Amino acid sequence: MQPTISDWFDADGFTIRPAMPTTENYSWIVHELKPGDTITDSVIFTNGFDYPIDLRIYAVDVTEESTTENYIKKDLNDDQFSIGEWITFENGEHYLDIPLGAGESGTESFTITIPEDTSLGEHWGVVFGSFVYPGESGVKESDTVGIGSVLEVGVRVLLTITETPRSFEPLDIAAKTVEFSNKKLSYIGSSFIITFVSILALFFYRKKTSLSS
Repeated sequence: MQPTISDWFDADGFTIRPAMPTTENYSWIVHELKPGDTITDSVIFTNGFDYPIDLRIYAVDVTEESTTENYIKKDLNDDQFSIGEWITFENGEHYLDIPLGAGESGTESFTITIPEDTSLGEHWGVVFGSFVYPGESGVKESDTVGIGSVLEVGVRVLLTITETPRSFEPLDIAAKTVEFSNKKLSYIGSSFIITFVSILALFFYRKKTSLSS
């Protein structure tokens, strides 16, 4: 299920999202490109925990068994043939390590380069943010051994390679946030009216019962 705009700002812990979302799908990185095209995009990430993390951002393909409902990602060390090969970060690699303090946010750009001989069609992948989530001790014993587990949060990537690419309209995040807030207020208001009417109905029922007796 696609996260709401509110999820981006209200979520606890670690979040990662497109920095330039579009109305096509605001929680995915979506582009239509020609063979040979090169573009730049970026992601925004936030460490909502009260401790620093050693964040790794990386791009990978998904497996052939993946569907839009069930993305099965490849590992970083697996052979990459599309998204995991076409996306590079500022260090020229398909991954980037970033220390991120407690409560800090950041934006990281990456380049998408489509080879000239790329076949037309859809290509799927993921840009992940990955780090060690401490256990109860709250510490790692070392870079390779520790008490905790790896937490990975990703942004899906859908690239359509076509000879007639479309451009998508940028999403107005501020307007979407206001729209979502209004819906929440409307729901709260409706709930209050329903509750108030219920209280009035109960009051008149008790009054009527009292007069009858």
